[in-house]
Amino acid sequence: MFFQLHGERLKKSQRFEFLWDSLDIDHIHILKERVPKGIDIRRVDLDLAYRTNDDLETIMHCFNSHEDFVRQGIGFCALSGEKIVSGASSWIICNEGIEIQINTHPDFQRRGIATVVAAALIEYCLEKGIKPHWDAANSISAKFAEKLGYTLDEVYDVYWLVPNNA
Repeated sequence: MFFQLHGERLKKSQRFEFLWDSLDIDHIHILKERVPKGIDIRRVDLDLAYRTNDDLETIMHCFNSHEDFVRQGIGFCALSGEKIVSGASSWIICNEGIEIQINTHPDFQRRGIATVVAAALIEYCLEKGIKPHWDAANSISAKFAEKLGYTLDEVYDVYWLVPNNA
Protein backbone atom coordinates (compact mmCIF):
# COMPACT_ATOMS: atom_id res chain seq x y z
CA MET A 1 0.00 0.00 0.00
CA PHE A 2 2.69 2.53 1.00
CA PHE A 3 4.83 1.57 -2.02
CA GLN A 4 1.89 2.15 -4.36
CA LEU A 5 1.02 5.43 -2.69
CA HIS A 6 4.52 6.94 -2.50
CA GLY A 7 6.44 5.17 -5.29
CA GLU A 8 10.01 6.39 -5.74
CA ARG A 9 9.75 8.71 -2.74
CA LEU A 10 9.69 5.73 -0.35
CA LYS A 11 13.28 4.68 0.47
CA LYS A 12 14.48 1.65 2.39
CA SER A 13 17.69 0.77 4.23
CA GLN A 14 18.87 -1.74 6.80
CA ARG A 15 19.88 -1.09 10.39
CA PHE A 16 21.70 -3.33 12.84
CA GLU A 17 20.58 -3.60 16.46
CA PHE A 18 23.14 -4.70 19.04
CA LEU A 19 22.92 -6.10 22.57
CA TRP A 20 24.76 -4.04 25.15
CA ASP A 21 24.74 -6.71 27.88
CA SER A 22 27.48 -8.66 26.07
CA LEU A 23 29.98 -5.88 26.79
CA ASP A 24 33.05 -6.85 28.83
CA ILE A 25 34.21 -4.03 31.11
CA ASP A 26 37.79 -5.36 31.10
CA HIS A 27 37.86 -5.21 27.29
CA ILE A 28 36.46 -1.66 27.43
CA HIS A 29 39.18 -0.63 29.93
CA ILE A 30 41.89 -1.95 27.58
CA LEU A 31 40.43 -0.07 24.60
CA LYS A 32 40.13 3.12 26.65
CA GLU A 33 43.83 3.03 27.55
CA ARG A 34 44.96 3.02 23.89
CA VAL A 35 45.03 6.79 23.58
CA PRO A 36 47.10 7.85 20.56
CA LYS A 37 50.03 10.18 21.20
CA GLY A 38 49.01 13.84 21.20
CA ILE A 39 45.35 13.10 21.99
CA ASP A 40 43.61 14.07 25.23
CA ILE A 41 40.27 12.48 26.21
CA ARG A 42 37.89 14.64 28.24
CA ARG A 43 34.30 14.50 29.40
CA VAL A 44 32.19 17.11 27.63
CA ASP A 45 31.54 20.12 29.84
CA LEU A 46 29.75 23.32 28.82
CA ASP A 47 32.85 24.87 27.23
CA LEU A 48 33.50 21.75 25.13
CA ALA A 49 29.80 21.47 24.28
CA TYR A 50 29.86 24.94 22.75
CA ARG A 51 33.10 24.21 20.90
CA THR A 52 31.75 21.07 19.21
CA ASN A 53 29.85 23.26 16.74
CA ASP A 54 33.10 24.89 15.65
CA ASP A 55 35.51 21.95 15.82
CA LEU A 56 33.33 18.99 14.88
CA GLU A 57 29.86 18.23 13.65
CA THR A 58 27.74 18.69 16.74
CA ILE A 59 27.50 15.72 19.12
CA MET A 60 24.31 16.93 20.70
CA HIS A 61 21.67 16.80 17.95
CA CYS A 62 18.71 15.77 20.09
CA PHE A 63 19.04 18.31 22.88
CA ASN A 64 17.43 21.73 23.17
CA SER A 65 20.69 23.54 23.91
CA HIS A 66 24.28 23.04 24.96
CA GLU A 67 23.19 23.55 28.56
CA ASP A 68 20.49 20.90 28.14
CA PHE A 69 23.08 18.47 26.82
CA VAL A 70 25.43 19.05 29.78
CA ARG A 71 22.49 18.71 32.20
CA GLN A 72 21.00 15.52 30.70
CA GLY A 73 23.42 14.03 28.19
CA ILE A 74 26.77 12.30 28.41
CA GLY A 75 29.72 12.86 26.13
CA PHE A 76 33.44 12.39 25.80
CA CYS A 77 35.68 14.02 23.26
CA ALA A 78 39.21 13.70 21.94
CA LEU A 79 41.32 16.80 21.57
CA SER A 80 44.43 17.30 19.49
CA GLY A 81 45.86 20.38 21.09
CA GLU A 82 42.78 22.54 21.56
CA LYS A 83 40.91 21.13 18.55
CA ILE A 84 38.09 18.63 19.15
CA VAL A 85 38.71 15.82 16.68
CA SER A 86 36.27 13.12 17.84
CA GLY A 87 33.27 12.79 20.11
CA ALA A 88 31.12 10.02 21.52
CA SER A 89 27.87 11.05 23.12
CA SER A 90 24.31 10.22 23.98
CA TRP A 91 22.29 10.68 20.79
CA ILE A 92 19.11 10.19 22.77
CA ILE A 93 18.43 9.35 26.40
CA CYS A 94 15.79 7.31 28.18
CA ASN A 95 15.13 6.28 31.78
CA GLU A 96 17.64 3.44 31.78
CA GLY A 97 20.08 4.21 29.01
CA ILE A 98 21.36 6.12 26.03
CA GLU A 99 21.75 5.59 22.31
CA ILE A 100 25.38 6.21 21.36
CA GLN A 101 26.54 8.30 18.42
CA ILE A 102 30.10 9.05 17.36
CA ASN A 103 31.65 11.64 15.08
CA THR A 104 35.31 11.96 14.08
CA HIS A 105 36.85 14.67 11.95
CA PRO A 106 37.88 13.13 8.58
CA ASP A 107 41.54 14.14 9.08
CA PHE A 108 41.67 12.05 12.27
CA GLN A 109 39.84 8.91 11.21
CA ARG A 110 41.44 5.44 11.24
CA ARG A 111 43.80 6.29 14.11
CA GLY A 112 41.91 4.57 16.95
CA ILE A 113 40.61 7.84 18.37
CA ALA A 114 36.92 6.99 17.98
CA THR A 115 37.57 3.67 19.73
CA VAL A 116 39.04 5.46 22.74
CA VAL A 117 36.22 8.01 23.06
CA ALA A 118 33.59 5.29 22.57
CA ALA A 119 35.27 3.17 25.25
CA ALA A 120 35.36 6.16 27.62
CA LEU A 121 31.62 6.72 27.14
CA ILE A 122 30.75 3.02 27.45
CA GLU A 123 32.92 2.63 30.56
CA TYR A 124 31.20 5.61 32.17
CA CYS A 125 27.77 4.17 31.34
CA LEU A 126 28.55 0.69 32.67
CA GLU A 127 30.01 2.08 35.89
CA LYS A 128 26.93 4.30 36.43
CA GLY A 129 24.36 1.58 35.57
CA ILE A 130 23.37 3.27 32.30
CA LYS A 131 22.61 0.97 29.34
CA PRO A 132 24.79 2.02 26.36
CA HIS A 133 22.63 1.04 23.36
CA TRP A 134 24.08 0.75 19.85
CA ASP A 135 22.01 0.72 16.67
CA ALA A 136 24.09 0.92 13.49
CA ALA A 137 22.98 2.59 10.27
CA ASN A 138 25.71 0.97 8.16
CA SER A 139 28.18 -1.90 8.08
CA ILE A 140 31.10 0.29 9.22
CA SER A 141 29.24 1.21 12.41
CA ALA A 142 28.19 -2.43 12.85
CA LYS A 143 31.80 -3.66 12.64
CA PHE A 144 32.84 -0.94 15.07
CA ALA A 145 30.18 -2.07 17.56
CA GLU A 146 31.49 -5.63 17.34
CA LYS A 147 35.06 -4.38 17.92
CA LEU A 148 33.83 -2.75 21.12
CA GLY A 149 32.22 -6.02 22.25
CA TYR A 150 28.59 -5.60 21.26
CA THR A 151 26.70 -8.63 19.94
CA LEU A 152 24.41 -8.35 16.92
CA ASP A 153 20.79 -8.93 17.89
CA GLU A 154 18.94 -8.31 14.63
CA VAL A 155 19.02 -6.64 11.25
CA TYR A 156 15.86 -4.74 10.34
CA ASP A 157 14.52 -2.54 7.57
CA VAL A 158 13.67 1.14 7.95
CA TYR A 159 11.66 3.22 5.50
CA TRP A 160 11.50 6.96 4.99
CA LEU A 161 9.92 9.40 2.58
CA VAL A 162 12.00 11.73 0.46
CA PRO A 163 10.34 15.17 0.36
CA ASN A 164 8.57 16.08 -2.89
CA ASN A 165 10.96 18.92 -3.63
CA ALA A 166 14.19 16.91 -3.06
